[in-house]
Amino acid sequence: MRDVEELLRDTLTDPRRRVEPAGGMYETVSRRAHTIRRNRWAFASATTAVVAVIASAATIVTSSPGHRAQPGQQNSSTAIGTTPGQPSTAPHGAVGSAVNVGDGWPSDAVSTAGGLYVLTNNPSQIVKLDTAGSRVLATAPAPSQYGGVTVGDGRVWVWTQTPGELHVFDADTLAPLGVYTTGTDLFEVAEVDGYVYLTSGHGLLRASVAALPGQPTATHPGGAPLAASKVADVEGGTYGIAADPARHRVLVGVMPIGSAPTNGFAGVRVVAIDARTGKVVAQSPQTSVGKESIAVVGDQVWVGGYGDTDKSRLLHLNAATLKVVGTSPVGDSVGPGAILWPGEKVLWVRNGGDTTLSCVDPKTGAVLEQWLAVQGPVVSTTGHAFGIQAGLQPLVLNGACAG
Repeated sequence: MRDVEELLRDTLTDPRRRVEPAGGMYETVSRRAHTIRRNRWAFASATTAVVAVIASAATIVTSSPGHRAQPGQQNSSTAIGTTPGQPSTAPHGAVGSAVNVGDGWPSDAVSTAGGLYVLTNNPSQIVKLDTAGSRVLATAPAPSQYGGVTVGDGRVWVWTQTPGELHVFDADTLAPLGVYTTGTDLFEVAEVDGYVYLTSGHGLLRASVAALPGQPTATHPGGAPLAASKVADVEGGTYGIAADPARHRVLVGVMPIGSAPTNGFAGVRVVAIDARTGKVVAQSPQTSVGKESIAVVGDQVWVGGYGDTDKSRLLHLNAATLKVVGTSPVGDSVGPGAILWPGEKVLWVRNGGDTTLSCVDPKTGAVLEQWLAVQGPVVSTTGHAFGIQAGLQPLVLNGACAG
């Protein structure tokens, strides 16, 4: 395994989201990494993503499919500024045998009531399984470049990051519906109410699904140019995004242009966009995290990311106002950052400093179950959860962690 200091320096020179490091940052992170290596056996399996962005770096690397939510207010999780309490005593979970997804190597996944969708490399495919992961229902060729997968409104969206392309499939049969070029790098994608939203370093892009031309043509054999427009109300680079279809909106992390640093690092705002109009309807205060992931679970909204270690890297937001209302005890143990994925009933939080994965109650922030070596992404529906670590592995759920 490469030394953490070398990985850190590679991350900070990544041109995709360059932010100059604060003084003394290398030494601070190095000391913390060595402590984590002594205390957690699972650190040996962590990859470059473990230290992808710390304190004042915000490299872009993750995906976060949205889930349905209902309007509501939340204020029961641990309040910001209070002591979260003793270290977690949640039971350690087990993993089952890897799911058969064919010859490919899983790189991303999304789970819905209609099936489990897995993006693989070598060969590059999109594979649909039943929700239990017990049998393959359909497969289709997928692009080979790094990217991700999400599902919305009966469609499967597979994207490549560089160059930014969209490949669209029917969610039931995986029949190809279209290929589109964007002319920019893409980070994440969400579809709500007939509009697809795409995050990039140049802002938030929006396209009407009904206006998409469909299959590649002789004029555009590699895919038609995506008829997308930049959302004018959003100024700054965008990365994390989550669908919130019950409230007819998408939530996106926006890095304001010319932000003044907060204790050495200027974080994102979480902005709610009306999916049908493209207008901003709510936004959070500026947070202290970057490389953010946003998760909508039922009535609850969470954001996590990398940032200053003396500030919370895991935040519970009021669903209506997006104001910060709390955090979770697991926030004290995530290291330089937190990576989030939404389940159907739970919040999944992976430590940014190792491969510890926590199943968290989205209302209270309580830790329900933990695994020591799950890299992610993680997806779940009620009673079924899967994480990527040496293949796609089912997570054995206890009664408290419902999936």
